[in-house]
Amino acid sequence: MKIVKLKLVALIFLLFTGCATDSQKKSELSNNIPIYLEENFGIKDSVNILYAENNVLRGEGNVIFKINKPNPSIIRSGIMNDTMNIAPSLNESVYSELFKGAFIAEHPNVIKATKKIIKDYSLIKEEVGTDIPKEYRDQTYYLYTMFDESQVTELIRKLKQEKTLQTDTILPTLKKIAINEDPLSWRGNINFRFTMDVIKLDKLNKIPRASSIMKSYESARVLPEGNYCINIDSMVVDKTGTTLGYDKRNSAVIFDVDNSGQFHVIKQIDSFE
Repeated sequence: MKIVKLKLVALIFLLFTGCATDSQKKSELSNNIPIYLEENFGIKDSVNILYAENNVLRGEGNVIFKINKPNPSIIRSGIMNDTMNIAPSLNESVYSELFKGAFIAEHPNVIKATKKIIKDYSLIKEEVGTDIPKEYRDQTYYLYTMFDESQVTELIRKLKQEKTLQTDTILPTLKKIAINEDPLSWRGNINFRFTMDVIKLDKLNKIPRASSIMKSYESARVLPEGNYCINIDSMVVDKTGTTLGYDKRNSAVIFDVDNSGQFHVIKQIDSFE
């Protein structure tokens, strides 16, 4: 009986401290994150905390916040519960989010074209496989950026010095991500990673290929000079739930767009068979 009572007290304590943290969290993050941004990126701006969650057992959590400098961006990052702030070890991840925000701000036509591609190829419209409430999920879940590790420090230094992120100027100067033999790990500097309901599309005989989507972008003429990768991953929806993962009908393509808008395929695979 004593052990049961102790466990019950511990559970109530965890729930109580979790609720206390929730009530204070946004205020603490609103104060701490601007300090982190200024110290690590030279960004002086207030933040609007949209969503925050913590994991008491792991001592860490996640935050989603909006900033207006250097471009209007919604940033998703991990946080440490003991400091209620972002760890400097996550600088590369935060820079990628800042770059994504700048790319979207500079190229709204890319997002417009992508929405049409998602509709035309019957791809998944919304972020899946997450516990984040629907209203806070990434509306451009398919888009993310990557950089060669040897360049990240210099890219952050330039942002800190210049206070601006001009993606059209930066993209042509970026080193390409190393390509290995596993197409599941293929990445570009700008990545479009789509999800398809493979059972639904297989029945309709409409399995899309990454190479076909690349041609749709080529026809739309919206992508600026740079290095890109398109991946199509599979999602299986059945009575047991939703499963994301490997499927032989996945596909991928890595390509460059030159300064005249011409597309040049580096490597592609139309199925994982």
